[in-house]
Amino acid sequence: MDPAAATNADAAQETPRDRLYRLRREVDQQDDNVQHPDDLMRIAEFREGASLLASTAFSPTDVVDALGASGYALPCMAAVALRERQDVTAQAAMTATLPFGGYPLRFLFDWLQAQSDARALPWLLRHARGWWWDAPGVRQRARDYFRWAQANPPQGDAEAMAFDELNDDAVQDIEGVLQRFQEPALAPYLAQIGDESRRRREKHTLGGIGRVWSPPADTAIVDHPDLLRDLDKLHELLNAPRPKSILVCGEHGIGKSTLVDRLFARLHAEGWLLFEASAAEVLAGQTYSGELEARIRDLLAALDRPRALWRVQDFFDLLHKGSHKQDPRGILDLLLPAMERGRLLMLGEMTPQQSAQLLLARPVLRHHAELATLRSPDDAAMRDVLARWAGARETALGRSAIETRTLDEAQRMAAQYFPEQHEPGRTLRLLDETLRTALSEEPPRLPLDGEALLRAIASRSGLPLDVLDDRQSLDLEQLRAFFRKRVIGQDEAVECLVDRIAMLKAGLVDAGRPIGVFLFAGPTGTGKTELAKTLGELLFGSSERLLRIDMSEYQSEDAAWRLTDDGHDGSARSLTARIREQPFSVVLLDEFEKAHPKVWDLFLQVFDDGRLSDRSGRVADFRHSIIILTSNVGSTLARNAGPGFTSVAGGYSRGAVEKALFETFRREFLNRLDRIVLFNPLDRTLMREILHKELQRAMDRRGLRNKDWAVEWEPSAIEFLLDRGFTPDLGARPVRRAIEQHLLAPLARSIVEHRTPQGDQFLFVRSVGDRLEAEFVDPNVPASNAPPSAARDGDPRALVYAPEASAEAIETLRAAFTRLADALDAPAWSDARDADYARMNERDFWSQPTRFEVLDRIERRHRIESAFETARRLDERLARDGTDPAFVARHAQLLWLTELAVESVSRQRPQDALLWLSVSESDLKRDPAQARLWWQRLLAMYMAWADRRHMRVDTLEQDATACRARVAIRGFGALALLEAEHGLHAFEYDTADGGTARIVAAVRVAPDSPGRARPSRAQNANGHNLVDGHAEDELRICRRYRAAPSPLVRDSVRGWRSGRYDRVLAGEFDAIPVGED
Repeated sequence: MDPAAATNADAAQETPRDRLYRLRREVDQQDDNVQHPDDLMRIAEFREGASLLASTAFSPTDVVDALGASGYALPCMAAVALRERQDVTAQAAMTATLPFGGYPLRFLFDWLQAQSDARALPWLLRHARGWWWDAPGVRQRARDYFRWAQANPPQGDAEAMAFDELNDDAVQDIEGVLQRFQEPALAPYLAQIGDESRRRREKHTLGGIGRVWSPPADTAIVDHPDLLRDLDKLHELLNAPRPKSILVCGEHGIGKSTLVDRLFARLHAEGWLLFEASAAEVLAGQTYSGELEARIRDLLAALDRPRALWRVQDFFDLLHKGSHKQDPRGILDLLLPAMERGRLLMLGEMTPQQSAQLLLARPVLRHHAELATLRSPDDAAMRDVLARWAGARETALGRSAIETRTLDEAQRMAAQYFPEQHEPGRTLRLLDETLRTALSEEPPRLPLDGEALLRAIASRSGLPLDVLDDRQSLDLEQLRAFFRKRVIGQDEAVECLVDRIAMLKAGLVDAGRPIGVFLFAGPTGTGKTELAKTLGELLFGSSERLLRIDMSEYQSEDAAWRLTDDGHDGSARSLTARIREQPFSVVLLDEFEKAHPKVWDLFLQVFDDGRLSDRSGRVADFRHSIIILTSNVGSTLARNAGPGFTSVAGGYSRGAVEKALFETFRREFLNRLDRIVLFNPLDRTLMREILHKELQRAMDRRGLRNKDWAVEWEPSAIEFLLDRGFTPDLGARPVRRAIEQHLLAPLARSIVEHRTPQGDQFLFVRSVGDRLEAEFVDPNVPASNAPPSAARDGDPRALVYAPEASAEAIETLRAAFTRLADALDAPAWSDARDADYARMNERDFWSQPTRFEVLDRIERRHRIESAFETARRLDERLARDGTDPAFVARHAQLLWLTELAVESVSRQRPQDALLWLSVSESDLKRDPAQARLWWQRLLAMYMAWADRRHMRVDTLEQDATACRARVAIRGFGALALLEAEHGLHAFEYDTADGGTARIVAAVRVAPDSPGRARPSRAQNANGHNLVDGHAEDELRICRRYRAAPSPLVRDSVRGWRSGRYDRVLAGEFDAIPVGED
């Protein structure tokens, strides 16, 4: 085919859009020949492209899109095509891109000048840039068009310029270049650009510091005659020929902000520039000296215009904020010259106290500002305000919002619970909050009633409804239980707080003072801070409502200012600031005696009047708070302050503490306290209860709370933690450390190393020597099908030796638990306990030699009752979940040992034991190797037994060479179980000549009586070695052991014989059933 013909065929198949882009590429290829826009008109492909865009093959939108295309060829084609298009408006063409380049602009000027008038001028001016003036050709074409526009103005009002897509630099560039043309046609647009530039500068300056006020979307302001009268007065002052700044003065809640908001709404409608910024916002973000002055200059420049007003809600802050050591002038001092010259109008809000201080510090303000003082409405006016509020809400809701009777009740409640505020604000705020809450419910609870008001007060204050509502009774016993659950052993402190809550409920507290001011005095770690947290949680819904101030940080004389600091320098919030933010709080002044006496004096007005002013004169109201001081004065205990069952025994008493307090604090200070509450030192019995509480808290931590573990604490674990974590002088805090060190830390290592089993587990914690051991038992292990045997005689000891998960075993365990429960519920148990406590109150008790036995029995009873609680929980699980042999063994041993402990304390017998183990010198000489080996095996047997029975062992003497050992063993049933071990233990073995040899070890057991020195040997009055009344030469044969050829052990005291030589040496000798063969 002929190439020309092929080309024509391809052109015939080409679409208009493909053709246009081909022409564009061909024009771009001739770029070297284009030095001027007129050169384009000499290129045939360019003219063909312009004609193509002018045709109906392209829509108006296509033409506009071509104007905004990249490069210059296609936009220029579109600009030429506009001459033939009547369907593209000037606005559409001028908004195709921003800004136009020089070549398209040349053709656009021709097209625009062909229009009937200069309607497109404001849209064209958005493209003006500095290069318009620098390019002579463009400058002349633009000047020609501007003069044409002057001669052909648009019909009607000129359209305003649109600045939405123009940044600040573009607006500034447009203004600069248009000013250079100096054409009359540009004058109105230059005015618009100037206004826009000024508005943007104002927005940049003012918006970077504060905010330009705009009407809120929804206002719920209630107009009333007093408000409208004050509004007209302020409006008249601002529209005077020479207006002054205005200072609106009134108490909190009186309506200052509402009045100013209403005034701003009126001024905004009149075209005023309304600016809002506080002193803190003016100072925010500054780093270097001189920045404040520069910022003030920018502000004054932006506000130096008619009808511009700056609102400062906390005007008093301007007095001091911004000052520093090198320059004592505050922000207000920098603004006064402009106010004096009338170049700055301000509207400030203050309280009467602040107003008095401000005018005293800057008297010149009397001449530069008008003072408008607001007062609370009288009763008639207040009723009118409330009626108007009800009417407005009824109109908005289309139904009745509240009854007149409830309005009166709301005013009474607001005055009662928020006395620091003033009318009408305090009642209107309560009504608005109540209505908001009622409308959020489905269906809305309307009309409002007294109960709804109480719920709103409870929500704001945190006070529980049963304290606020007079119609509800208050269960004081439940309050006591709540406190005692959290703080153990401090009944005086609990009663003090319960009484104060009852007075608050009954409305008998002094409304002019804090709810209560108490001094908690006592040793460290006894629950003073915990009780304050508990009070905050009970009264105000959260322990976070406790404002804790560490008074040891205020030891210097100049430290008092930090309590009343207004925080302008970015420091931490002061006490006054926190109370203003949340007046319903518990204020804890911890270790108050460590503060400087000047700081003590600061609180005299707080304790008396419930008020404290900060450095800016703003009053913090403490009348809704409970203030608690803590002190350790006169409460220091020695580490060896006696057994700990009475404070007097350790040199601690109310008289001693009060004497120390009066020696430390002045009488006028202590006279302002409602009560001095004495916290008692903690004894071991109370610490046991606290330990159980702390263990439960530990189990509630996230890492353990998510585990399916049922944890049981064996008595040995409890005593271990008490030994490691209890000292009378340090209170409960060391217990927490002991739990973390000995329990949580080892358990954490096992958890993170994935050494703990998965799924449901019983976790038994017991002590092993100098550590705690946790053993996991899977409750889902199938029960053994072994025939019942051990449980037949009803003795739980048999189940310790041979545990089984049978019905008979469960019956035995339940029977043993019932026996134990009956023993502890019997009158004999409680009578004996009361008798021992009564002996403690005897005058000469602490000098009696029997006091140690009495205290020991009291301690043992508490341990037994603690162990019974563990047994009770195991019994409940036994009844609920069934069991497995491992569970049976643990439960049976606990019941067995606890029964032994009950029996020994009931018979007033010692519980703990001393054990001596020795081998005769003759056996050592005859066969030293076998003698030492047998001594070591027996010692290991008793150590294994103690570990198995969860006893505590103290090694008092151990001589491997002489084969002598003396150990003290403590735990339930220690003496009762070891008494049968007293005697000779003979090991028989075959000799090489076919005969039989024996190694005999002597075991002596004696009570380890409390309060008495431990003897090196048990002796009688005649000096003979004695154990339980038996002379040394009267030692009986207790057990005979044979390991080979057939293992056999015969116990002549307990009456059993067994071939389980290994189990005997493993420490199970006390559990082997009698008669076993």
